[in-house]
Amino acid sequence: MKEKDGWVAQTEARQKRLVTAQAFYNRINRTKDEREALDECLPMARALFGEELEQAIEKLNHQFWIVQVDVDSYVDDEGGADAEFTKKLRRGMYAIKPPEGEVNEVTEAMEAAVATIERICLPVLRLEASAAAT
Repeated sequence: MKEKDGWVAQTEARQKRLVTAQAFYNRINRTKDEREALDECLPMARALFGEELEQAIEKLNHQFWIVQVDVDSYVDDEGGADAEFTKKLRRGMYAIKPPEGEVNEVTEAMEAAVATIERICLPVLRLEASAAAT
């Protein structure tokens, strides 16, 4: 990034945000195959397990897009204009539990989607595992 034109012209705070954003982009890009696999399994998930599982998988996959949008916005967020907006962006980027009474929408959506997926799929997977063992 330091070799790119304009790096020196950036403020130190923006440079730090750009470095942080690049780390997130690298992580998002490393999960590309898994996210594509989620998309590819949607028709089979619906056919075998119903609409609820399909929606949970879609919701889980959508959270990656939300994180990317939050990271995109974070790069340009100077943090002074709207403290609540900055806080929401940062929460979306990190899987952290906020203080009591506050919400991390991305984390909650992911946890709910995973819980639904596990509730629907784990009994079948456990049944197959026990059948294979006998």
